[in-house]
Amino acid sequence: MLTMYNKVVEACIKNANYYELFRERLDHIAEMASGIGWGYGDTLAESYFTLRGYYEEEEELE
Repeated sequence: MLTMYNKVVEACIKNANYYELFRERLDHIAEMASGIGWGYGDTLAESYFTLRGYYEEEEELE
């Protein structure tokens, strides 16, 4: 699941339309994964916050 999640994150970085389409779902998945253990939720959250940070930086530059 981590690999697929990261592939979607990468696609969202390349295409803002995907980000808008999947943002809420990616956030929800990261939230639901917290507490699973072995760093799984932390890894998903890190990917999600990297993606979110990418778009927040773009908005600040505009």
